[in-house]
Amino acid sequence: MTKFSFLFYAINGTGCGHISRCNNIAKEVLNLCHAIGILADVRMLTTSDADQISGGFPTYKIPSKTVIAASDANNSSYITSSSFFVMNLVGHFR
Repeated sequence: MTKFSFLFYAINGTGCGHISRCNNIAKEVLNLCHAIGILADVRMLTTSDADQISGGFPTYKIPSKTVIAASDANNSSYITSSSFFVMNLVGHFR
């Protein structure tokens, strides 16, 4: 059986619109794939502080810029390590 992998990326924004939108699209993708007999590996990547909205999909959570700014973490170090994480995760789905 054919299998597709999907990675949705919801950035931190005002409110929960980004992650809610990705969650709704992911649910529809999953439903459509199942309707035509395709397995779908659907996952989320988010910086949202509302990651619990990701609808039961496996979710990778990295800190938002807001959280980093409020902490003693070095912003440039955070950007470097987060970029490394995101690129490796996306590369895995290649």
